[in-house]
Amino acid sequence: AAAACGTLNFTNVAAGGSFTVTIPNATATCTTIQLNGSGTGVKLPSGYSGGDAVSGVVYTAIYDGTTLWVSYVPF
Repeated sequence: AAAACGTLNFTNVAAGGSFTVTIPNATATCTTIQLNGSGTGVKLPSGYSGGDAVSGVVYTAIYDGTTLWVSYVPF
């Protein structure tokens, strides 16, 4: 994707699952992170605002059955 990320939506995730999404040519971090189409139950790093300029980004998520814990590394 050679553009801003927009919304990153995790769907059909199983409890205990971990996921990595790499967007190598993104021009900005994702503005919205969702679990099954909702921001409820998604925990992002303190200060995450989305839309920060990058040349790519890696998102890692772990789902504990209730909360999707997301971290990211812009590059």
